[in-house]
Amino acid sequence: MKKNDMTEDKNAATPAPASRHFYGVSYLYGVAVSANTGDRYGADYHSFDSRSERDEWAEGGGDFRSSPDWRESILASDRELKSARS
Repeated sequence: MKKNDMTEDKNAATPAPASRHFYGVSYLYGVAVSANTGDRYGADYHSFDSRSERDEWAEGGGDFRSSPDWRESILASDRELKSARS
C-alpha cells in the first residue's frame, strides 16, 4: 500500500451544511378564529429560505390580527407546524 493511500483526500467534496428554513402562517379567517380544539383554523403554513423573505411575506397580509389573511412568523418548533409537516 502506498503512503498516499492512507491520507485523507483534501479535495473530496464536503457535504453541504443543513439548510435553515424560516416559517410563517397565514390565517384564512384571521387569527381570532380557532377550531373547537383551540388549534389554528384555516391556517396555511409556508417555508422560506431567508428571514427577510419571510418577514416581507408576513407584512403583505391583513392589516389587523382579526383581518382575513393575517400573516405572521412562527418558530420551527411550533407544535401545529410540526404536525402539518409530518
